[in-house]
Amino acid sequence: MKTDTKKKAGKGLNYFGLIFVAIGLGVGLFMLGGPVLTAMEARSWVPVQAQVLDSNLRVNRGSDSTTYRVEARYRYEYDGRPYTGDRVSLHKGSDNIGDYHQRWHSKLAHAQRNNRRLTAWVNPADPTEALLDRELRWPLMGFMSIFAIVFTGAGLFFTFLGRFTQRRAERDQHGRPVIRDRGLAPV
Repeated sequence: MKTDTKKKAGKGLNYFGLIFVAIGLGVGLFMLGGPVLTAMEARSWVPVQAQVLDSNLRVNRGSDSTTYRVEARYRYEYDGRPYTGDRVSLHKGSDNIGDYHQRWHSKLAHAQRNNRRLTAWVNPADPTEALLDRELRWPLMGFMSIFAIVFTGAGLFFTFLGRFTQRRAERDQHGRPVIRDRGLAPV
């Protein structure tokens, strides 16, 4: 392979790797960062009693897996004003990690049947924002972090491979190691 072609290949691997790094970091920030930030904010939220109006366990059966999502609607009061909430967890969407959704659906259905109240956590800065479970789901966080780690790791691998390929092409072109950015000149 020609030296210029090797340099271009190395540059292409750098860009390809940087795309993977960006995806990995983006997935990490979006999928992990959002729930973590909300969990930190929710530590200062105010507990109130909530009446469950309805709950549902949404089951999505795919060709190779089944996912679940617990849905609820509940009524609560804050500062003398009534509100209705529908957020159960810090995590949005459906999944099949453990039995979280099934347990919460059972808890909500039991509370609704027996006219029992549950604790909701209300954002005092925005009382329309509330949730029932302010704990992070660590098994789900671990599963999501795998994607961030794999994509970022693959991106770094391709970036370093691209840099290695470029350096090797420069060495082949000059017949000696090329030292840069250190103020040193080859002897």
